[in-house]
Amino acid sequence: MPKKVLLVDDEKLFIRMLEPKLKERDFQVVIANSGQEALDKIEQEKPDLVLLDIMMPQMDGIETLRRIRQGDQNLPVFMLTGLTNDENFRSANNLKASGFIVKVNEIDQQLEHISSIVRLSERFSGQVTK
Repeated sequence: MPKKVLLVDDEKLFIRMLEPKLKERDFQVVIANSGQEALDKIEQEKPDLVLLDIMMPQMDGIETLRRIRQGDQNLPVFMLTGLTNDENFRSANNLKASGFIVKVNEIDQQLEHISSIVRLSERFSGQVTK
């Protein structure tokens, strides 16, 4: 069964570029265009992972991640960014972001890494003993 990814970005052009790349990797894609919409979709759609843009109007990705973590500490959330900013990196890291994807650098390769992580986590879930 395909894993469900929530793609959160206010740039519709970026979404149109990234959505088919995710579908090629057998992800079911749910889209949100704002932080609040992302929070609503997480509640409704129960995604397996989130790709979350840092720079958005109203509620930015850092605040959205903060609110996600209030309800779910384990949901994988990868931050999307066009700019590398140490403060945003530290804030997202402190909120346990799963990783970062720089929008302009080898996005196909980065998506392949995420796909591999998801496949491995699915393969080994339930096999860990305490």
